[in-house]
Amino acid sequence: MINIKIIAKKAIGHACEKKLIFNGNNSDFLAVFVFHEVSDNPSQFILDHCLSSSISTFRTQIEWISENFDIIHPCEILSGKSMGRNQAVITFDDGFAGVFENALPILRDQRVPSIVFLNMQPALERFPLLPAKIAYLSKYSTYFNDFLATKRISKPAFLYASPQLIFEFEDKFGSTDNELILKYQGAFVDMDTLKRWDDSSLVIYGNHLFQHWNVRALSELDLSEQFIMNRAALSQLDNACDFFAFTYGQKGICWNNRDVDFLLSLGAKAVFSSNGRTNSLASSRTLIDRIGLSEQDNTRSLLWFRLRQAVRASYGVVG
Repeated sequence: MINIKIIAKKAIGHACEKKLIFNGNNSDFLAVFVFHEVSDNPSQFILDHCLSSSISTFRTQIEWISENFDIIHPCEILSGKSMGRNQAVITFDDGFAGVFENALPILRDQRVPSIVFLNMQPALERFPLLPAKIAYLSKYSTYFNDFLATKRISKPAFLYASPQLIFEFEDKFGSTDNELILKYQGAFVDMDTLKRWDDSSLVIYGNHLFQHWNVRALSELDLSEQFIMNRAALSQLDNACDFFAFTYGQKGICWNNRDVDFLLSLGAKAVFSSNGRTNSLASSRTLIDRIGLSEQDNTRSLLWFRLRQAVRASYGVVG
């Protein structure tokens, strides 16, 4: 069946090629792209939430970024120097195995630097990522959905679940089967793999909380503990840095300006969000927005359309 929306996006993207960022004064323009998984066999959780790019699509995406931007090392964001025009940074969130098996080798071969924002509890303990656990229970457990209803928790539940809520559910109904959830979630990186990439000058590791809680669902004490525990776990890796990326990443429902200030006070040098906007480093080098890419962005025209939306959003234009 013909998808009219996709055709329209491609047409708009094709029409605006190189007009968006290469015209006018774009001093210190920075586009930061975020990926979650790169795999030709993504897990059901990844498919359910459109979080993956196939290997061939990822190659196309990186080629397009390389053709139209100067890809810089993430640490250059804090250099304080004027960075000229049309810079890009490549980031990954969470720590899914396909990033290390498929994406990083592609970037290494092209000498492209990147940062991986890691949740270290799943990496250290073979423990399910929180959104995968909650998504699995929401999909397969009537007990969990009834429990959420009694607590008046909105969906998607992973945005609103607190540690206390999950503890209360498991105390009442028993622990969940982590092996089934891990199968649904898909493979996650382990410490041996992290250390194999730890001597690469092209890869650095950032903080994404110890477990993938939504910051807005945490108390200040819980947030502090999650940040500090993850920083301690990351300290085992030589390439760890003090950059932080919000889980989920949308302002309002996932974080606010007070959260940014609090994380900076804990030692974060820069904080990354995911509102789908481009950045001007002349305005801020400590709060950086990102543009999510996935299999849906699988042609150059669609990538130009996504960039168009990001540029428009950065100027407050909706649609």
